[in-house]
Amino acid sequence: MKHSVLRWLLITLCAAIGIGIGAAAANALAPDHTRYRASATVSLLPAPDLSITDASAFWEVLSGGQINRTLAIVYGQQARWLPAAATAADVPQWALTLTAVAVPESAMATVTVEGPSAAASTSALKSVLAQAQPQAAELSVPFIIRVIDPDADAVKVGAPSRQQLVAAGALGGGIAGVGLAWLILRLRARRSVDTVAPADGDPESS
Repeated sequence: MKHSVLRWLLITLCAAIGIGIGAAAANALAPDHTRYRASATVSLLPAPDLSITDASAFWEVLSGGQINRTLAIVYGQQARWLPAAATAADVPQWALTLTAVAVPESAMATVTVEGPSAAASTSALKSVLAQAQPQAAELSVPFIIRVIDPDADAVKVGAPSRQQLVAAGALGGGIAGVGLAWLILRLRARRSVDTVAPADGDPESS
């Protein structure tokens, strides 16, 4: 009975310590800043002076998907576009992330910049669009490029709340604490068996 009580006390103590450490670590590591995302859609269109027949043929090519994937590759070059974008947004380059994704079964690609503020994200996005446009236009001939919603407001990026992170940290710490208690009990039980075994087999004990 006494050993059972001590065992549960050890498990409870280790779990409580683990919960405390896990919650404290999660609270300390939880990001205290908000990220903002600015996006624009880049679309490829046939030249306006094409005949209806030629325009129809061009739309078939555009809908194939290869051209807008190339467009996404051009606009998504972080190493090439982010240094100047960071300067335009007046933030460190590491504070920005750039992605460009081709929209399936369309002639469009979505360009997105995330940053520490709405103004920084929007400024950086405009810089990326301006820098990449000449190369994208050169690769897209005979199509023309149109940017949709380049001035749209940046939106706040959803992220787990501090309370959620602390709860997850506490849960993980509690589980780790119980595991540690189980390991301690196993080691103590094994040590007890190793200590008793020689005494049981000692000839002089009889």
